[in-house]
Amino acid sequence: MAVQSMIREIFPEFSLDMISISVPYPGADPEEVEEGISQKIEDALETVDGIKQYTTKSSENVSQTQIEVKENYDISDVLDRVRSKVDGISNFPVDAEKPIISEIILKESVAVIYLAGQMSERRLKEWAELLKDELKQFSAISQVGVFGVRDYEINIEVSEARLREYNLSFDQVTQAIRQSNLNLAGGTIRTQGEEIRIRTVGRKYTGETLANIVVLAKPDGNIVRLDRLATIRDDFTEDNIQATVNGKRSVFLIVQKTKEEDAIAISRTIRQFVKEKKQSCRKVLS
Repeated sequence: MAVQSMIREIFPEFSLDMISISVPYPGADPEEVEEGISQKIEDALETVDGIKQYTTKSSENVSQTQIEVKENYDISDVLDRVRSKVDGISNFPVDAEKPIISEIILKESVAVIYLAGQMSERRLKEWAELLKDELKQFSAISQVGVFGVRDYEINIEVSEARLREYNLSFDQVTQAIRQSNLNLAGGTIRTQGEEIRIRTVGRKYTGETLANIVVLAKPDGNIVRLDRLATIRDDFTEDNIQATVNGKRSVFLIVQKTKEEDAIAISRTIRQFVKEKKQSCRKVLS
């Protein structure tokens, strides 16, 4: 019985003695993230025993911190101390979300699936995301990543002529987008048996929804929406990322495993999944 229940591994998962802290701060620019999040995390980490060094990065909408643990220190103990210190910070901005604190672990890659074809980057990415969701439905698989394609990005090009026409500034447009594009914390309702967190969900994820943001409301009842001031496009980031296989645009699905999962079971599941997908594609094309 014991042998039958053993987890089979190709290469064991191991810790890098690193800890990651990520704090989302929707709608904030890097300077606001630095002042509101990163500096406070740095102050809290100064008194944590077991830290060799740390680095913080303040980007738009998020603060990220990487911590290197000293040798001969139990990373679980250091992780608990870091979590206690960061969770104890009471003056994060109201709009900041809950810190995500975790140990950085090098995970084993079990399989790589590539998709290739004569289709647009968007269609290929959508196909990969669909297959990713299907793979994660299997009980043997929990870790799937998509690589080789760019992240989505919404481009908003504001017309200077339109700004002058409506007597608006670029900062006014920016502020309107920020205020209408946030998921805001609304507080907590506590009862004897449960705790309910309230959030106002207003974040826009497509160009079409962003286009309807009201930038100016006139006294006579007329309103000026963003699409009257700017050209809005659902696009991709400007990163120079493109994967090809045999000259065709492609995207990769990388399947990894946790220490609790079985590499051989994952491999068998993937082989059967790919076989069935190939058969369904042939039926569609025939």
